[in-house]
Amino acid sequence: MSKVIPSVTGLPLLRALEPLWIAALGAQVMLGGALLLPGMIRLIGRGGATETVEWATYMAALFVFPPAVWILGWAVPRIAGSAVAGTLKRLLVSLVVLEFSAYAVLRANPSLVAAAFAGGIATTALVLARDRSRAVQPVTVALSIACATAAWMAGGALVYWQNALSWLTASPLTAVVLAASVLIIGFTLRSWVRDESKVGGAIRVLDLIPVAFLAVFSFRTFPVVEHYHWGFFIGPIEQLRQGGTLLWDTPSQYGFLSILIPALLPGSAWQSFWFFQSLVYAIVACLMYVSIRRLSPGIAGAITALLITLVTLFFRPRSEALLLPAQMTPAAGPFRFIWCFVMLAFLVSSHLKAGEGTRRFVLVGTAIWVAAMLWSAETAIYVTAMWFPALLVHTLQAVRRDSLPVAGTILAFVRIAAYQAAAAVVAGILVLAAYRLAGAPGPDLTGHFEYVLLYSRGGFGALPIDPTGTIWYLIIAFLIVSTILGLHARKNPRDSRLIVWAAAWGLVWAISSYFTGRSHPVNLVAIIPVLVYAMMACMRLRPFAASPHARSVMAASILPLLAMPLTLTAGHKAFGAEIARRQLAPARFHDQVPVLDPELESLLIEAGANPGDAFVLASDGRLMLESWSNGDMTTHSWLPKPFEIIGSLPEERRAVYLDRNARSFAQPGWLIQSKVLTAHGGDHLLRFVDSTRTEKRRLESERWIVRQLDSAGNP
Repeated sequence: MSKVIPSVTGLPLLRALEPLWIAALGAQVMLGGALLLPGMIRLIGRGGATETVEWATYMAALFVFPPAVWILGWAVPRIAGSAVAGTLKRLLVSLVVLEFSAYAVLRANPSLVAAAFAGGIATTALVLARDRSRAVQPVTVALSIACATAAWMAGGALVYWQNALSWLTASPLTAVVLAASVLIIGFTLRSWVRDESKVGGAIRVLDLIPVAFLAVFSFRTFPVVEHYHWGFFIGPIEQLRQGGTLLWDTPSQYGFLSILIPALLPGSAWQSFWFFQSLVYAIVACLMYVSIRRLSPGIAGAITALLITLVTLFFRPRSEALLLPAQMTPAAGPFRFIWCFVMLAFLVSSHLKAGEGTRRFVLVGTAIWVAAMLWSAETAIYVTAMWFPALLVHTLQAVRRDSLPVAGTILAFVRIAAYQAAAAVVAGILVLAAYRLAGAPGPDLTGHFEYVLLYSRGGFGALPIDPTGTIWYLIIAFLIVSTILGLHARKNPRDSRLIVWAAAWGLVWAISSYFTGRSHPVNLVAIIPVLVYAMMACMRLRPFAASPHARSVMAASILPLLAMPLTLTAGHKAFGAEIARRQLAPARFHDQVPVLDPELESLLIEAGANPGDAFVLASDGRLMLESWSNGDMTTHSWLPKPFEIIGSLPEERRAVYLDRNARSFAQPGWLIQSKVLTAHGGDHLLRFVDSTRTEKRRLESERWIVRQLDSAGNP
């Protein structure tokens, strides 16, 4: 393969900048969206709200950015000539350089100076690690420092609770961890720059030790329970075990198979979900370790793979003092994204085993896609954004390789599309047949997708994006993958690695919706493992193999994106204590569940209630009933729990679930009502209760009302 980036010896600086045009174009699309879209939206009579602009900019990354890359990379050279295209590319990069320079002057940010210093140190080390037979190119060093500076600024934004420079220098421990992180990752990337790593091959025996450690660490038992976040999984699991029907009277905010599988496992709902989530963590941890390990054959590669997997996958820094285990928030971890990891791992493996043929590629890839479709609606979107671009590139390359005529080309695409549609239809028929064989109504397909619409179209839980915050880590990762894909596609459209890189690009774009929908900085931290995995999958296939200059620039850009998440957790003051936490025996797992408010428990006992009864908690809508003081757990309800799982839905959908539950769970039960009822839809709940059930008994305390209710349908 000829060099993607030409030798820069004796060439002007602007000519050397030219290969950065894809990243520059992407940056302009993002910036242009933020600046121009509000006015354009208002021009057509809309309000131009912040959330609308953010989603419009996000969609521009799909519908504007790729066509613009094609126009400048393919159309312009053919229409106006390579010289004109080259000039436009250099002007585009120059514009971004000027914009960044203006930002640096106007902000006068000390963190920018520190980022430039860090970029210079790390880049110098990487460049000096070159093959000794090659001369150092000053322009390569300059480009690497410039890209590394931007990446260090993006990485520093992950310290969202205060200024990154202040946090990094406040503690000697943090500063030492940062230096050690840069050193160990630098050694790993040194091997990658020198192309010493092996793309394929078996994992060494010694690698079984860190893999085993990560697998065991995945099954930690304490602290992993956060009552509110676990409630959205435990509630549906318990309702299924009570006789409910998933996606009929039992809503599920986080999926279908993701709830059904742990519901079928033994043990309490808490124990079965813990085990299943731990298994998912173990799978993803092993995939991450192997992918990062491939960057370097030495001990530095093993240490880098172990540390980055450990800190990004298992911990979530929330503030200077708070470091939470990721298992506490299942919806923000591998439980949500596992099929993204599996799909990308399959595509990489398929590339390395290219001789296995098209049939296996389509069959296995489609099976993974169908599994993701059934897992959850959001996972379906992420994996579709990976699989369809990969399948498109694979089919295009097969058509070109076989020199098919136009009719044959059309037939090939129709056949592939029909295969995907047939797989989806068959999966749907099997699910429907399973429901019918079980004698259950449903399923209600609206229930599978409504929460995706709630957070995207409905704007539920939306937060504005800080344009100078963590978003830049996401943008830099997106631009790195875009550059790898775009430059290699331009150079050699037949390159089989494009299949993997197209999937990685689709993954990074799709996973960005998780942050766009609710732009809290911790949501960006939660998807770092996915972003890192996508970048490592791209690097593993040796992009820019013929250009050490490009590899140096790429390594300098990626080093901060790995070093800062590592420092963020390993340099946190609570990291040592969290690693050394004493674990609970699985039999005592319930000890983590909070205990009932003593005032409420006394009221329930006085009313004659016991843990085996059915309860509905109407409070702030977020919580299920806690553990009783004697350790007993309440598992039965006569409505979906926690109430927020339906309270957040539009009233018409909430009414559907209330009516279905009245038929499915008509037995007597208890309503526990806070005197300060703040649950969204709480008034709707009380009206429904009063219209369908008779109150047999009522007791009140200072803060609580306990109502014993007759069977549904006996008002």
